[in-house]
Amino acid sequence: MVLNEQFTLLKDSITSEVHDLDGVLVYLIVPGIMVSQYYKDVELNLELALQIDQIAGELSKGEAMPHLFLACVGQTVTREVREWGATPEGARYTLCTAVTCTSLAHKILGSFFIKVQKPQRPTKMFNDVESAKEWLIGQIQ
Repeated sequence: MVLNEQFTLLKDSITSEVHDLDGVLVYLIVPGIMVSQYYKDVELNLELALQIDQIAGELSKGEAMPHLFLACVGQTVTREVREWGATPEGARYTLCTAVTCTSLAHKILGSFFIKVQKPQRPTKMFNDVESAKEWLIGQIQ
């Protein structure tokens, strides 16, 4: 599996174990941001989303944290996950979410999710990791 190129930007700020869930890496970075970084061509289905949620709960010690979602080329998200992610249960470990993507398809789907399914927490799309991190930091200050 191929990771997106954004991982090299974050590896120096990792503060936890990196959990590889066969399609996504989940870890914490300074200053207390949860990262889910997806491999190329991965489908985020409900089973994988629930595994990510479990790891998020462990890493955050049950507290809500800012979440940086690093989408990758070819990644897809099932309808079940989009619906579950907009529920209180799906957002229990999420304070706010920044989604980074460079694909037009991801931008369209992400905008649809934000406007139509209205996530439980503030959610915003970004073209780059640094802007996403700045927004997340601003949300917790």
